[in-house]
Amino acid sequence: MTRLAGARVLLIDPDILLAVHLTDELARQGAPLPMVTPTADRAVKATKDPDITAAVVDPCMNAGDIIPAVEQLLERRVPVLVTSLLPYERQPPS
Repeated sequence: MTRLAGARVLLIDPDILLAVHLTDELARQGAPLPMVTPTADRAVKATKDPDITAAVVDPCMNAGDIIPAVEQLLERRVPVLVTSLLPYERQPPS
């Protein structure tokens, strides 16, 4: 059995190539096909899915504020991994 067997992961990332890579890696770890959302608006809608058990979030969204989606996940006690490939110096101010 793998670490993520049966996990329902929400992947919030605007970079389609990175999302494909992360989807492949999550599948290798046993997670079924994750729900991928490239925009903040779609992410907020996706957080309403009661089957979400974890989330991977890129905070540097080009299309909106991701904070409401993260807050909704945290209110439900869904573990959230926040990660970005942008160097710290190039990330938008918080």
